[in-house]
Amino acid sequence: DRLADVPRLARLLGRATGRAAAADSVADRFEREIDAVRVATESPPSVFLLVWDEPLTTLGPGSFLSELVVLAGGRNAFADLEAVSGPVSIEAVAVRDPHLVLVPSESARPFAPRAGWRVIPAMRAGRVLQVTGTEYLRPSPRAPQAVRSLAARLAAR
Repeated sequence: DRLADVPRLARLLGRATGRAAAADSVADRFEREIDAVRVATESPPSVFLLVWDEPLTTLGPGSFLSELVVLAGGRNAFADLEAVSGPVSIEAVAVRDPHLVLVPSESARPFAPRAGWRVIPAMRAGRVLQVTGTEYLRPSPRAPQAVRSLAARLAAR
């Protein structure tokens, strides 16, 4: 799933349903909004994307959430991961020393780090950002909102 899928699928559905003009409008607006919310920064903070805790799993550069982080002015700590997602060791995360740990969730249940995760300086310092809502879990026309919100939260950290 990629951000580029949103306008592509909107146009495809528009043609399939005979509503090409309306779909083009939605797709064009999405592309303009994504361009407008892009945050440029000289020194983007490193962000560890914690998507599963057993086994510890992160996302690589081919993921939608990684795209959101980059657009919001961050840098995926595992941007060199060859797969879209994969397991990583706690030691590998600690060595990369991310500035922030990002935890996406569909529920508002507070994230509770495990005791062993304190080897990660960001965890020890409480630099954990839990984001809730489907706009962080899959590409949709709400992605620009997610980028704006994430950018504000990254800047506040």
